[in-house]
Amino acid sequence: METTFQVSSDLFWGYRVTADLARFDGVDGIVDYVKADLRAFLLGRNLQMLVDKLDACRFHVHSPHHDGYAELLEARRRDPRTVVYVCDHCPREQKYS
Repeated sequence: METTFQVSSDLFWGYRVTADLARFDGVDGIVDYVKADLRAFLLGRNLQMLVDKLDACRFHVHSPHHDGYAELLEARRRDPRTVVYVCDHCPREQKYS
């Protein structure tokens, strides 16, 4: 079940990656995958300052999927075009320092 994951954050908004939802055991796996993919993208372009900012971010899966992986699977089953948003809530002093 190919699913699009999109980052929702001040600095990284719009970054998208597609992966098979079945490869993940839960929401934390999704977050780890998206962050690792974005990190590899930035490192591949020698954007170390952005990597440092990314490393300071704390991501989570945005609602309506925050209640659990089962809810996310059900939403995806109902609408295959569902985009799963992965957003951050970095402390202000870490975001732009």
